Amino acid sequence: AIIQDAIAAASSGDTILVCPGTYTETVDLGGRDLRLLGGGYSDQTIIDGGGSGAVLTADSGETTAASVERLTLTGGSAVDGGGVYVDSSGLSLVDVRVEENAADQGGGVFCTNSEMVLQDVVVLDNVASDGWGGGAYFSTCEVDWSGGRVQGNELTAPWAYGGGGAVFQRYT
Repeated sequence: AIIQDAIAAASSGDTILVCPGTYTETVDLGGRDLRLLGGGYSDQTIIDGGGSGAVLTADSGETTAASVERLTLTGGSAVDGGGVYVDSSGLSLVDVRVEENAADQGGGVFCTNSEMVLQDVVVLDNVASDGWGGGAYFSTCEVDWSGGRVQGNELTAPWAYGGGGAVFQRYT
C-alpha cells in the first residue's frame, strides 16, 4: 500500500506526488486535508481498488482543502461509492477519471452529508446495482461541479426505484 503509507506519514497541508503507474490499493485520507497529485496526465497515474472497497475514501472530517488531482480511480467495489466515498467530510477532485467501478449506489461517486468540488472530472462506465446513481449519488451534499463529463454509467437493478443512471441527487 504505497500511497496509503505516504498518506499515513503525511500531515494536513502536505502534497503527495504519485509517480505515473498503476497502484493496486484503496486509499483513505484519514482526516488529512492534503493534496494527492498524479505525476502525469490523469490516465497515466492509476489507483486500482482491485475490487476490495471504495478506491478513495474521505469520511473522517476532511474539508474541500483535501484535493485529489490528475489520477484515475478504477476497480472499486463497495456498497456505497465504488470509486469515491465521501461521508460527513469534504473533498476536491481536479482532472480525475472515475471509471469502471461498482457499488449498490453511487457506482462511481457517493457523497452524503458532505461538500465536494469537482473540476474537469470524468465519470465513465460505472455501475450501480441497487437502483441509485450509476455514475454518482449525491444526498445532502453541496456540489460545485464544472467541466468534465458523465458517460456510459448504468443501473443494473431491474426495479431501478431510485433512478439516476448517470447522476442521482437528493437534498443537494
